[in-house]
Formats: sequence, structure tokens, C-alpha cells
Amino acid sequence: MAKGLTVLTKRHELILADRPAGERTITDLSIPRIGYYPSRPSPGTDRRFSYHAIVFLTAGSGSYQVDGGTVEAIGPGCIWFLHPGSHYRYGPPDGATWEEYFIDLEGAGLSRWFERGWLPRGPELWRLASFGTLIERLRAMMRTLQEGAPSAADRTVLELAQFLLEVRNCRSAGPPDADYSLHAALSRLHQSYANPADFETLARQHAISYSTFRQGVLRLTGFSPGRYLTRLRCEAAKRLLLDTELSVKEIGRSVGIPNPISFSRTFRRYAGMSANAYREHALRTGRRR
Repeated sequence: MAKGLTVLTKRHELILADRPAGERTITDLSIPRIGYYPSRPSPGTDRRFSYHAIVFLTAGSGSYQVDGGTVEAIGPGCIWFLHPGSHYRYGPPDGATWEEYFIDLEGAGLSRWFERGWLPRGPELWRLASFGTLIERLRAMMRTLQEGAPSAADRTVLELAQFLLEVRNCRSAGPPDADYSLHAALSRLHQSYANPADFETLARQHAISYSTFRQGVLRLTGFSPGRYLTRLRCEAAKRLLLDTELSVKEIGRSVGIPNPISFSRTFRRYAGMSANAYREHALRTGRRR
């Protein structure tokens, strides 16, 4: 896998390959790492950083605090900015996990990004009104890094600029808790993806109508509730294929798709290959533990 791409799981780091120090881009800004926690566990992060970074929570819920200030409840669609010197505490609650992307940043060009307002100068937490297309932009950046082409570093920075402009356009205009019930329902879905799906009951438990829930999930994630649940299940299946010796049949059952034929079809449609092929590819490329 290409330099600069980091994929993390609950148990171990699969790839950690930073670009060599001193390597420059035509933009005067570089991305040492783009990372992805498909299932980040508690206690999360409690530290100061020596570099700038962006963290994007796409599934699950937890808390966020900077420099001993107010502890804020966060959920899917929250994005925050790390700056050197500040102390950050964030992560899911005990026994839970969340899905997180992060982008590390460095270079003299950062000053211009601050001046233009593409990045906030201080620690800030933003809540996005929608974020489905942003996930696809992040995946596109990761694919660009995977190419390993000489121009990949520059193209990734340009893709990041587009990502940040879209982030600003997606910021919620309402109060921080405007979508609290919807975020709470999504977080519950993230924690209970292996259970039989009953979206109407889930919506009712969070005091919203099914129509509001369905439209809200589509607005926030870019997926219908059913497709979003399938995505959660298939990402969980990927982790189990990498981290365990469970059979494909056992994995399908553990992620909530007990019928082997249905699981095989669903996983192939989502991952572009069969579950066995995914596991074998991981073994060949050294991605599996």
C-alpha cells in the first residue's frame, strides 16, 4: 500500500508508512498521513499534538473536550481541527466504538489556508448538516495516495482543498443539538448493527417519525437507512476477516446477515470481491495480522 496511507483497526495498525521527511509538493503543503479507524475503541485520545490535523467522525458517538473546557457530546457528522499546543480529549464511551477518519497536515502553505479561512486558526468543533459526499471525497484521497504516482501528493492536496470547501458548505446552520435525536438514533444503529433491523421502532424510541428518520439519514450520510446499515455490517465483516479466523459463514452471522448466500452477495456487491478473496488479498499484501 502507498506511503502516507494509514488504516487502523481496533486491535492493531495495518499500515503506517509516512512520506520521507523533506519531501515537498508544488502546493507547499503536504499530507503525511490520511488515516481511518473503522472501529476506534474507548478511551480514545487524550494528548497534545505537535502538528495540525483534521478528525472526522462518521459513525458512532462520544465526547470531545479541548484544554479542559466544556465536554461536548458528538456524533456522526462532527469534524474538529487539531492544533499544536492544545490538549484534546475525545473518544467513544467505555465499551463502545466509533468510525473516524483523520488527515495530518504540514508545510508552509498552511498559513495561506488559515488566511483564506479554509482551516480555522484555533481548535474548533463543527457539526455538519450532511456528510455523505464528504466520505466519498476522503476515500478518493485515499485512493489517490494508493496510486503511488509522482503527482499523487500534489493531487491529494488539491482534493483536500475541495473537501474543505465542501465541509464549509455543509456546516449546520442550526443550533448544535438541532439533529440530536437523529444523531442519537444513528449512533444506536452503529452500536447494534448486528441486530435485526427495525427502523420504525428505532425512530419511535428517539421521538421522531420514521419519515423524519429516513430523510435525515439520507441527508446526513448520503445513504438510505437500509444502505447505511449494510455499510456498517460490511465494514464490520471486513474487520473480522482481517482480525479473526472465523469462517465466512460465522462472520455473516455475527454481523447480522445469517443467510450465507445473502451475506456473500451483499459483501461482494459492497467490497467488489468475495469475502474469501478479500481475506486472501489481505494475506498476500501483508494487511492481515
